[in-house]
Amino acid sequence: MEPARPGRSRKGAWRDDTRRAGGPADPEAVLRALAGRTLTGELAPRELAFRGHLRFGHELPPAERLAELDDEYDLFHYRTGRTAADLEAEVMAEARRPAGQRGGGTSPVS
Repeated sequence: MEPARPGRSRKGAWRDDTRRAGGPADPEAVLRALAGRTLTGELAPRELAFRGHLRFGHELPPAERLAELDDEYDLFHYRTGRTAADLEAEVMAEARRPAGQRGGGTSPVS
């Protein structure tokens, strides 16, 4: 079964993510905030991949794998051998990386 695709009409999502991270100046802080929200269960793994890809594209090195995973979510039903659970597990592993860069905590940046 294909994972639910995040809604593409959440115009306020970027502003919300930026406010949670303390401002738009530090994209890695926004990424850490999104990762922390995923680790606490506030965002689904699919949503983290989607938001990371939409916000940073393939341009921010710490978010590059999330962008690739978002692409895989979009195409995985055409492939064999990968399941939604496989993708979710990999996104969760990616979520732990930026969250851990700030001292190992899993809570969003304040």
